[in-house]
Amino acid sequence: MAGAKRKMAVKPHTQEEFALAMAKLREDGEASSKRARPATEPTEAQMLAHLAPLNALPPPSFLRTYAPYPLSPYTTKRGITYGLSFTPFASLTPAEHTACLSLIEYTSAAHYRASRLGWNPTAKSEEMREPDLRYILVRRSDTDAASDTPAASPGGSGSERDSPVPDTAAEAEAGIVGFMSMMLTIEAEQLVLYIYELHLREEARGTGLAGHLMGWARGVGKATGMSKCMLTVYTANARAEAFYRRLGYVEDAISPKVKSLRGGRGVRPEYLIMSLVLEG
Repeated sequence: MAGAKRKMAVKPHTQEEFALAMAKLREDGEASSKRARPATEPTEAQMLAHLAPLNALPPPSFLRTYAPYPLSPYTTKRGITYGLSFTPFASLTPAEHTACLSLIEYTSAAHYRASRLGWNPTAKSEEMREPDLRYILVRRSDTDAASDTPAASPGGSGSERDSPVPDTAAEAEAGIVGFMSMMLTIEAEQLVLYIYELHLREEARGTGLAGHLMGWARGVGKATGMSKCMLTVYTANARAEAFYRRLGYVEDAISPKVKSLRGGRGVRPEYLIMSLVLEG
């Protein structure tokens, strides 16, 4: 599930104006969504002007300027190496796009089907085509894929077990075992890095790779001047929710609330919008 994306024509503002507004906002403390916008708080036009050059940067320039640490390669404690590539949606091949969609269905379709939203692969595929989305594709190195065949260990999705046969022809062609997608955008009148998707196959779970990706995204958010990292998670996916909480994410002010029923019983919403404030 994704954050809202606003699109409008705006009069450009300078980066200096934006920086001054952000500095004054930090002096005044974190803006509350319940009060009127102060005169010095960046306007949406200023925020969009800040985002435009960031989203226009080609991957090499973006990584050179804003990456907190090298993405790839990532080697697990068991010596399995994964290659991670950073690419905008426009550069994804059809096979890569299909492989990522297949991963979403593999990991999350059951949660979608159990919700009022339902599972609609066509709609999800279109959502994945947002022009400002950036993808981190995870591939197992050819050497490890060919030579290492660890025994499947107990623990279900929490174990680091081998998945030698991809589920789809697209995955076989693309060689993808996981991906993250994210966008620098505006949500609830704030600059945020919104993590749209994070999906890993069984073999890549429990390896520290998800934490590596989330830490990298957090560093990018800070380096690019975002106020928060945000994401959406189904409450039925208890494992994912617990993972994000361990990283410091909490329900955002705009997240759906617990519904109180007669007798005092509370019913949790189908999903939460979680956020992590980026300081400094």
